[in-house]
Amino acid sequence: MKKVGIIDNYISNFHSNTYHRLFHEIAVEEAKEEYVITHIYAKTDKSPSTGETTDEWCQKTGALKCETIKQVCDVADVLMVLSPNNPELHEEFCRIAFESGKPVYVDKTFAPDYETAKRIAQCGKANNASFWSSSATRFEPCVSQFLKADSPSVNSVTVESGYAFEIYSIHLIELMNTFMKNGAKSVICRNNSANKVFEVRYKDGRKAFLNQFEGTYADFCCYPEINNECTQMYCKSDFWKCFCKALLEFFETGKAPVNIENTLECIAVRSALKKSIENPYTEIAVEGAV
Repeated sequence: MKKVGIIDNYISNFHSNTYHRLFHEIAVEEAKEEYVITHIYAKTDKSPSTGETTDEWCQKTGALKCETIKQVCDVADVLMVLSPNNPELHEEFCRIAFESGKPVYVDKTFAPDYETAKRIAQCGKANNASFWSSSATRFEPCVSQFLKADSPSVNSVTVESGYAFEIYSIHLIELMNTFMKNGAKSVICRNNSANKVFEVRYKDGRKAFLNQFEGTYADFCCYPEINNECTQMYCKSDFWKCFCKALLEFFETGKAPVNIENTLECIAVRSALKKSIENPYTEIAVEGAV
């Protein structure tokens, strides 16, 4: 058994519950050593999403509650900084986790803004930390092929989904980045109502389009243009399990499947999109673009 330590804002949430379930399923299905969530730190005692307390979640899962982040880092083999809906806490959490010298996964959204993202990345580099961050949607089977170095060149892509921009926009951006890679230079908000429509312009002349439908759930859907033909790709398979397999492979090898340069660009684009909502029809530069 490998011990997984979780550092979170509140522990009872969709992400922590999904990791707890899938780590066990994958170990059973593949007859391999299991990664078990054994120690957790939660900054907030009661989950606003489930009403469950830290003690109740630990009693249900068998994990042990720690009073400090360092306690988790001292006893765990690998670390996960979650707090998926509160990325403003990631800088504090990551600093302590990176100092441990153990592999660290940082849940989406990596950082609330580009400047914070750069500081977290610099902290990781200064501590020679092995870490990465990603949206699970990158590992949808029909999409994940574009993570490979020999993936086909994409001329443009439209990506769409629903729910709240603040929480879910990172999924659209990371899907876009999976297809288009780095190189975004500016963004324009074409509509800033509940139906948010964005154009992302690239340095090489390519464009991507993001549609966020506030207040309603919609499957993640991608329309990449390859060789002047458009393909429809729905994220309907179990991308969570594919992502968890990649996560467990990272814990074994220390090799991140998504590099920090891609993550930094995604946060830079997200920061620009947030500015563009307040300034529709105005071209907003992506920070860090050359």
